[in-house]
Formats: sequence, C-alpha cells, structure tokens
Amino acid sequence: TLDALGAGRVLYFSGVDGDVANLTIQNGNASDGDGGGIYASRAITLTQVSAYLNMAQIEGGGLYATGLAAISYSKFISNSAGSIPGAYGSGGGAYIKDSAVIQGSQFEQNQSGWNGGGVAVVTGTTIISDTAFLKNTTVNSGGGAHVNRGAAQVVNSLFTNNLVTDYLGGGFLFGGDVLTMTDTSFYSNTANDTGGGALSAVWSVATVIGGRFQGNVANTR
Repeated sequence: TLDALGAGRVLYFSGVDGDVANLTIQNGNASDGDGGGIYASRAITLTQVSAYLNMAQIEGGGLYATGLAAISYSKFISNSAGSIPGAYGSGGGAYIKDSAVIQGSQFEQNQSGWNGGGVAVVTGTTIISDTAFLKNTTVNSGGGAHVNRGAAQVVNSLFTNNLVTDYLGGGFLFGGDVLTMTDTSFYSNTANDTGGGALSAVWSVATVIGGRFQGNVANTR
C-alpha cells in the first residue's frame, strides 16, 4: 500500500511508460491539477491495482493517463475529479486521453465535476470487458463512463445506479463514431435530462446485442 495521506500524488510517471501491479494507491491529492492517485504522461499498465479516496482538482481522481491505459482486474473506489467548486473535472475514477483497454475491473462511488463519474476516455479505441460501474456520479454526462470520440466495444459489463445530475447518459455516454455493445446490462441508472439512464449514443452508429435495460430513468426537462 502507498498512502499519500493527502499530501500530494501517490505515483508520478514523467516521460516513461508506467507498469504497476499488486498495489493499493490511496489518499492522493493533486491540488494543483490532474491525477490524484497516479499521473502518467505516457502509456500505463495497471494490473490488480486498487485506487481508493484519491482526489484531483481537475482531471482523473484515481488515474490521469495521456497515452494508452491498460487496466486489468483493478478497483477504483471513492475517487473524485473536479474537487473544488466550479472545477470542470472529468474522470472521477480515471481520465484517459488516448485509448483504453479495461477488463475485469470495478469503478464504484467515484465522482466528477463534469464528465465520466467512473471513467472518461477522450479519443482513440476503447475496449471495456467484464467490468462493473456502480454508483458513480457526475454532472454533465456519462455517470458510469464517458467516451468522447473514436470507437468503442463494451462486452459483458454492468452499469448500475450511476447518476448524471444535470444532463445526459446516466450509465454510459458515447460520442464517438462506432459503438458495439454485447451482453452488457444497465440497471437503475439516472440522467436528469435526456439520453436515458441506460445509454446515450450521440453522432454515432451503435450495435447492441444481448444485455438487459431495466429501471433506468431519464427526466427530460
């Protein structure tokens, strides 16, 4: 366990790829910007990493990654981004700028001040499999996950009780080009505007195979 005790970031990778395994990252605080738990200026691989109670003033409470992020069998719990009033931070659990591969992981009770309560991916290719998004909260869009551009595949995953307090996509918001979703279920997600609690695919082609949509709410204003 690495515990920053709220005094700064836990891990900082500058100019090199990161590879972290079998480690708990907790109580990091990026009071001056991004990546409270882990800041990675290039690609990063996380395997069996747990990120708890990390905070970023802007993007990426648990993780901020500029390059590809490969996340396997990891947990992001109770992290936050946009931690000061009025900060438009995204990616409460993780903020990834260029492509993500996430498998066998869990994002729970993370929150952000703008997009992607659990995770926010900016562009590239996003692959999410066997991953649960539970009770994450954001303001603008994508309570569980927000993928802004590119292509995405979501397989055998779960979005439950995620919340967008103001706008779109309670469970998941996708704004890229092509989305394929297979055997993925949405339960009791809520968006306070449109897009449904379950799924909002904006400016894109979406293919949905299997899965279940149950108890989701969109309160159209």
